[in-house]
Amino acid sequence: MEEIVCDEDVRLKQRELGMHRAFDEATFRQFVMSDELLARRELLAETLDDWLHADLQRAAGLARAYLPPNAAIHATVYPVIKPAKNSFVFEENAIFMYIDSVPRDEFQATIAHEMHHIGYGTACDGSGKPMPENLKKLETWIGAFGEGFATLAAAGGPSC
Repeated sequence: MEEIVCDEDVRLKQRELGMHRAFDEATFRQFVMSDELLARRELLAETLDDWLHADLQRAAGLARAYLPPNAAIHATVYPVIKPAKNSFVFEENAIFMYIDSVPRDEFQATIAHEMHHIGYGTACDGSGKPMPENLKKLETWIGAFGEGFATLAAAGGPSC
């Protein structure tokens, strides 16, 4: 039997290994075939079908409301079923969204949050010029504001 390897499979494995988490085929197969997951199969399929009708342009608009004009959002959303029940951005443009039975508006809010992180990462000039150590620390601390703005975007934007 020929094995099909998808881009999201490779990226998810790279991320998990980068976080020093075990990620082998036997363990993943055991998780996928577990009674608990199989019992939720229909619900997860319904959730995914609902998410496929999400307004990702609106989510991007919510994120852009808290970004400077030069920021760009180029993202691919990967709905995934995996052992860790979290969403995250990987390699600057991949949004891995754990499929769980959450309503479409909650899914869109999480995507807006993650899109903000992607756009926030593009806002600096990226010139690669050496930066003094004190400015590196400042950049790190200012980065914390990005999480706050991403949370505001997920809350529904400035009109809320």
